[in-house]
Amino acid sequence: EASDRRFEEAEPLLKRSLERSTDAALRASVSMRLALLYVNQGKDAAAVLDPVVDDAAVPAVLVAEARALRAVVAARSGDAELANDLLDRVEADVHALEESDSLARTLQRIGVAAWELRQDQRARFALARSSEMANRLSLHSLACLALDTLALEAWHCENDVPYALWYAQQAASAAAKSGDIFSMQTTTLRVLSIELWRGNVERLIALERQAGELRTSDLSRSIYLVDSQAYRNAW
Repeated sequence: EASDRRFEEAEPLLKRSLERSTDAALRASVSMRLALLYVNQGKDAAAVLDPVVDDAAVPAVLVAEARALRAVVAARSGDAELANDLLDRVEADVHALEESDSLARTLQRIGVAAWELRQDQRARFALARSSEMANRLSLHSLACLALDTLALEAWHCENDVPYALWYAQQAASAAAKSGDIFSMQTTTLRVLSIELWRGNVERLIALERQAGELRTSDLSRSIYLVDSQAYRNAW
């Protein structure tokens, strides 16, 4: 239900799971899934994650993952001190962890938190590691998330439009491999925004058509499409 963005149906199910489970690892995993649901809705996820980040009964790899996600929440709420403290702790832990889907997610979340804190080098390093690991493990949706943030970092922080476009195209390729329609829309619109900046009219027409054909319930794409079409007509 959460993956299909039916948040109202997913939330009570995840809460019931937390109430019934006595297994520390399962509770940590469910807590992070519930926290992501709140993050995607713009709600505060701190109360869900705080019991996990220092729970000695939770496996180290899940603690690292929870701390990284908690750092994202702290950074977005403006608590830079807590976010930096959590990042320092989790970065000290990841060196001892073996390659896994959990570690790839942890690195991606470190990158997002660092991006929110405008720590460009820290973000770039973590996101590059996450995308490489996710690709090796065939975690295409996760690779897409890391590459998309790298595109944003290259574009907005380094003003490197060609590199941003390269990352955005790689993110779009990963989204296509994942089969996730929402990710395919997000990455197509990212490429569209960068090509709009470059003034690539022929490519814009193709991307507008491609984005328009994707069937999702998200209406935000109309903003990008109208913007692109308006600029093309003005040119």
